[in-house]
Amino acid sequence: MDLSCTTDKYDLLYARWLENPGKLLDLAGWKPGMTLLDVCGGTGAVTREALRRGAKPEDIVLVDINPRAADTGVKQVKRDAVDAWWHDDITKRRFDVIVCRQAITYLPLQAGPVDLFLGMKWLLKPNGIFVFNTFAKPRWSLKPYHYEGRLYIEASAWFRGQVWHLQWCPNLGANWTRFFWHRKEHLLESLIKYFNNGVDVIETDRSLYFRCRNVTHVP
Repeated sequence: MDLSCTTDKYDLLYARWLENPGKLLDLAGWKPGMTLLDVCGGTGAVTREALRRGAKPEDIVLVDINPRAADTGVKQVKRDAVDAWWHDDITKRRFDVIVCRQAITYLPLQAGPVDLFLGMKWLLKPNGIFVFNTFAKPRWSLKPYHYEGRLYIEASAWFRGQVWHLQWCPNLGANWTRFFWHRKEHLLESLIKYFNNGVDVIETDRSLYFRCRNVTHVP
């Protein structure tokens, strides 16, 4: 996938179900002074929102494998999200809040989120919060819609647990991508394995938000 995180074309991947980047911060109860790990931060939307709300750059670390991830002025770790916690800039720290916006769908369930969730558990402070979102349910679709004043045309096909997705915008061109649909039940099974009873699910029309509290911290 060769899209720059610093250009509008990146939004072709997410325009259908992007929501307020501050929502993850709100669900986590984030406040200025808390440390924040922005996993798969990409365009830096969540990090910039935290900075706008009063965060200090030294309290935030942004992780993204894309070498062109947005420069937000905070510490960046250019590693894959699954093994990012091995990086020195992360392993020496524990965070009050970890967020992962939109990216879970690009990780295979067995090789990705299972290990990722354990990593997030390790990186949280006691009672720290990990919040991520994914889309509510894949649909077969061919339809136009508007997002932030732009016209998009979307075609989606769901086949064997994967979503094949084509989006076109007159201003941005076309993008074809493939990603996974992780059922809510499968995600919950993996999350509860590590976070016990500290998992909440918040549903909207387009997205599922998972909020996980580190009730029993691994020393």
